Amino acid sequence: MRWVHVLYDWGGWNVTLLQWINRGTPAYLAPLVEFFSLIGSYWTAPLMLIGLWSWSRWFAEEKWADRIQHQTLRCAVAFLIALLATALLKWLFDFPRPPAVLGALVRVMGVPEYH
Repeated sequence: MRWVHVLYDWGGWNVTLLQWINRGTPAYLAPLVEFFSLIGSYWTAPLMLIGLWSWSRWFAEEKWADRIQHQTLRCAVAFLIALLATALLKWLFDFPRPPAVLGALVRVMGVPEYH
């Protein structure tokens, strides 16, 4: 037994959970899944931060503008921490994407990424 299989598959739980999620998503919800996947992506996070910051500029009341700017700052810090943690974990473990491992068992919504 190799550590990659233990850490990646969690004793079979990772594959089971991935298949359960994929089977449980109806095809008609695919556009909604893709939309939230796009919004929650690392690539669109800077756009979301810019949107939050510009939204805070619309408020005449300084109290609300400050609250939104504070939340935007917290979101930016969380994004940077997540980006660093993800980069470190990818470098340490070098796990493949689930579609590359499971093949036809995984239904990919959108464009598959095999890295």
